[in-house]
Amino acid sequence: MHAATRAGARVVLVVLLAVSVLAQVVLIPRLALDTVMVFPEAEPLRMPGIIGCVAIVVCAQVALLAAWRLLSLLRHGGMLQPAASWPLNALIGSGVAAVVLFLVAFAILTAAQSMPPAAMIIIVLGVLGGSGLTVGAIAMRERVRNAGALQRDVVAAV
Repeated sequence: MHAATRAGARVVLVVLLAVSVLAQVVLIPRLALDTVMVFPEAEPLRMPGIIGCVAIVVCAQVALLAAWRLLSLLRHGGMLQPAASWPLNALIGSGVAAVVLFLVAFAILTAAQSMPPAAMIIIVLGVLGGSGLTVGAIAMRERVRNAGALQRDVVAAV
């Protein structure tokens, strides 16, 4: 990967991390407050909603930090080394956790009969995106394991 591409990817990761912190601190609580002002019957769901949304953002932040680490490994040629395992495992774990959180949100909103169409779309996209991230990270981890084993076999044969 070219240095300019890595630098661009890092800029994107930094911007996404900054926006995610802003969302956790300002946007999510404000949106919850605005929702309760319009729909007072949603007050009991306000704090669980804030906690759930912040937890989903934490999953995204873990994935972004894992991507940062994988970029660092690419620069040093370490993608085939065991050091690549933990960022890939972090990607898998954050993807699974996000999917579970979205499914819990779906169950809570359905049970409370408070499922606005926008929330349904966000939940479906979250489940699909988290599942895609997880499947992609699992496939990448297997490719890295196979390449690492092949590299060790070549080195042992020489």
